[in-house]
Amino acid sequence: MDLTGFVFKDERDNNVFSLDGLTLAPQEYAVIVKDSSLFHYRHPEFNGKILYQLGYGLSRNDALRIFQADGRLIQCVVYDTLGNWPQQPFETDFTFEYAVNGTNQTLPSEWYVGCEGGSPGRAYTDCPVLPNGAQAWIYPNPTTGSMHVSIENLSMGITSIDIYNVNGQLLHRSEIPASLNSVVETELSLFQLGCGYYYLNITKGGERLTLPFVKI
Repeated sequence: MDLTGFVFKDERDNNVFSLDGLTLAPQEYAVIVKDSSLFHYRHPEFNGKILYQLGYGLSRNDALRIFQADGRLIQCVVYDTLGNWPQQPFETDFTFEYAVNGTNQTLPSEWYVGCEGGSPGRAYTDCPVLPNGAQAWIYPNPTTGSMHVSIENLSMGITSIDIYNVNGQLLHRSEIPASLNSVVETELSLFQLGCGYYYLNITKGGERLTLPFVKI
């Protein structure tokens, strides 16, 4: 879809942001950004389509409107803090997400609280979580080929992940970029490992945590 001539407005008709130059393929996403420095500080790993320098802000009670080239309104969402909208995104770093099977974007009941920091440039995915009191969690364990790793993010900086066999031989090394999220997550492909017992070492901010796992 070529959005040349399309514009994005908030509730004010004189607040106009051009979408010229933006083309979206099926299932593709784009982000509109007011402050590029703040956005990339919050999402340093982002590498998708983006339009910078939105000339106006969005308030706690506002409208999101898209007009096509002939001036016809084709999409409108009005949100406010007084209605039935989820309240957490108004106060925290969590976002509004539209229901996958939603039928009407104008209804507050069709929206729910997303993840910390949102999911700019991609479809919504479940938030990384940790069991109560855990600093890290790996699942599934035992695993047959891939494994999710969720880690408590107590300090900024890169998180290193190493996998060793029972003889202490390093078999895998990867990194998770610095993030502002309270929990960071990655997925490891372990198909190259044979069946057996292994150790996953997580290093962050000078601290190391070792978790055993089994490949079956």
